[in-house]
Amino acid sequence: LAHVADTQLSSTRESSICQFVPSCFSFDFSPCCPEIEEETEKAAQIKAVVSTFPRPLLVVMRYLFAFLNHVSQYSDENMMQPYNLAVCFGPSLLRGMDSDDAVARQPQVNDLVKTMILQHDIIFPGQSELPGPVYEKHMTLEQEYW
Repeated sequence: LAHVADTQLSSTRESSICQFVPSCFSFDFSPCCPEIEEETEKAAQIKAVVSTFPRPLLVVMRYLFAFLNHVSQYSDENMMQPYNLAVCFGPSLLRGMDSDDAVARQPQVNDLVKTMILQHDIIFPGQSELPGPVYEKHMTLEQEYW
């Protein structure tokens, strides 16, 4: 999987987006243009990179980031704003090449994962474009558990 994603990303490696290499589920790519402040513009650049990933990886990523977005919607109760989730999950999901300084890159990785959480519906293809499981929000009444 890492080799396939690496060859797919080789054409974008020279761009300012991609300096990381995917590795199993812990996909790696450069924080998307930290100088871009517009979230939708960042999301479009992330989508361009992510769309080159193998379809099974895209399905898992789509599900995960939709779930993390749902978790962040209850941040007033669980204290897990998108940034906090990015800090928790970012190091596991994104890591640089061996020559990169992980500590120096961490703020950029956190920003990238935060954008992916907030803009997941723009970044990842829908079920009509990419068949497979899609995270669905299901709410239950707390009384059911009592």
